[in-house]
Amino acid sequence: MTLPYVKLTAHDVPDVEAHSRRMSRELAQLTARYGSITGAHFTLGKCGAEAFEAHLELLLPQHEIIVNVASGAPERAVRDVVARALAELAQLERRDPAIRPSIEAKAA
Repeated sequence: MTLPYVKLTAHDVPDVEAHSRRMSRELAQLTARYGSITGAHFTLGKCGAEAFEAHLELLLPQHEIIVNVASGAPERAVRDVVARALAELAQLERRDPAIRPSIEAKAA
């Protein structure tokens, strides 16, 4: 699925290419599950001497989800921010039925 707006940024992290691929893969899985996502901005960077912060903004019709996670390892920060975004999407789905996973939408 191609989104109208996607921005991935990784800075001050070891092995930037590997983390960029991981971020891209995680974002592709999110957008495949929630087809109503119209844009995303995913950032991974160093914050402090031994911590990494992942920041994920998801744009949906009439909604925006913004989550941040800090962790000692960049891989964990990416994994945790995606997990938190999924939790936020689930909450949003309960309030707005138009935001529901694509798999369920096809089955209905």
